[in-house]
Amino acid sequence: MSKTPTLILAASFLLVLISTLVVYLTLSSLPPEVPLWYTLPWGVERLSSPKGLYTIPIAEAAAFFVNLLIYWGLVKKREESAAQVFASLGLAISLLLTLSVLRIVNLVGPGLKVSLATLNLLRPLAVGFFFSLGLTPLMIRIGKRLRLIDRPHGPYVDVRPLVRLGGVVLFLAFALTILIFLPLDKHLTALLLGGLWLTVIGTVDDIFNLSPLVLGTAHLAAALILVLGGVGIDFISNPLAFLGGPRIFQLDLWRIPFADLFTLLWVFTLINIVDWLDGLDGLATGVGVVASAVILGISLIFHTPVTATLSLALGGVLLGFLVFNFSPAKILLGSGGYLLGFFLAVLGIYSGGKIATALLVLALPVLDTMFVLLNRLRRGRPLHLGDRTHLHHRLLERGLSVRQVVLLEWGLCGLLGGAALFLTGWKKLLAIAAVFVVGLVFNQLSGLTISELKGRWRRE
Repeated sequence: MSKTPTLILAASFLLVLISTLVVYLTLSSLPPEVPLWYTLPWGVERLSSPKGLYTIPIAEAAAFFVNLLIYWGLVKKREESAAQVFASLGLAISLLLTLSVLRIVNLVGPGLKVSLATLNLLRPLAVGFFFSLGLTPLMIRIGKRLRLIDRPHGPYVDVRPLVRLGGVVLFLAFALTILIFLPLDKHLTALLLGGLWLTVIGTVDDIFNLSPLVLGTAHLAAALILVLGGVGIDFISNPLAFLGGPRIFQLDLWRIPFADLFTLLWVFTLINIVDWLDGLDGLATGVGVVASAVILGISLIFHTPVTATLSLALGGVLLGFLVFNFSPAKILLGSGGYLLGFFLAVLGIYSGGKIATALLVLALPVLDTMFVLLNRLRRGRPLHLGDRTHLHHRLLERGLSVRQVVLLEWGLCGLLGGAALFLTGWKKLLAIAAVFVVGLVFNQLSGLTISELKGRWRRE
């Protein structure tokens, strides 16, 4: 199966995100009534409130997922030509609806005036992309020459002989990009030193398979480098402030260094959650792209250009790496999953301590990690010992292909990322709670076969 239909579907999903972002960013500047579609001429009966424009990206998202289901069905039947036709049809629908949104905004609103500053902001994306695109084949060649390839380990006995130096590519491309566009201050120095430390430790782990105790200590050391460099979570927002409590909880006002302890816990947790997510070709890399896009949206809303530059650089690097990391991969992220988790944790802090936002975007891997750990505890297995109980493994056992699972999890993280951008306060807290409840139910049901479910229903 060629990569063309998959790339077409990815482009369709990107257009859905663009439509949603355009509506969100221009909503406040639109008049009280706008045409819902750009057909000419329009009458009063075709006018809507500005919020009605959300029906267009919603319709676009619905069309995308219907098309995705059809695509998967055709791929299963090995109808590759038909699958490509339907993928192209979905892209055409997404393109028309995105153009519809852009046309309406330009007709009745201020339009999308792209300033020179905005164009300059996109340069880190392009530079990071091309750095990664150039460094990845070089690292594949070096890895093959030095025989730094994946080998059977733990429950993974059917691994492919692929180079595991993705973390080196990620660090070098990201570091070079941000050194070009940002001045080197103490915070950025801490970020780079922590990243370099994890890259070295991760590469050594890929070669010699370090013990969990050594790795855990190394991860805490990386978080400590950040704290010593002045990077930390000084406060967290109170989602229940409408009940009369304070709007924020300051963590740096106590004798006990709660801010530093919370930062250490946050960074250590995300380092390991993202690494555990990296179980299929391109899965963690694509989720990293989605998370970078959400952090970019937050940085634009709150006018934090440094965070925007960092998120664009990381997103560009990941996209360039994804060209070689998507199924069937030519290179693995390896212990670079630790590094990716570290970068996302830092970007979450840089964006203003939007911990709830990051939790909602990464709710899927967070839930997966929780359930895997609980399952290991229940079975009396060591927590660090790998197994095949992760969500992506269970979906593969249900008959989905690697690409289908990866695209599904990308899409779910994208939807949660969109919700993270639009929801605030208690609504975001409610969304996180709802996702966790749905995840709990799904985790219980996914452990049962279809025949077991039917038998249970008959008994009830």
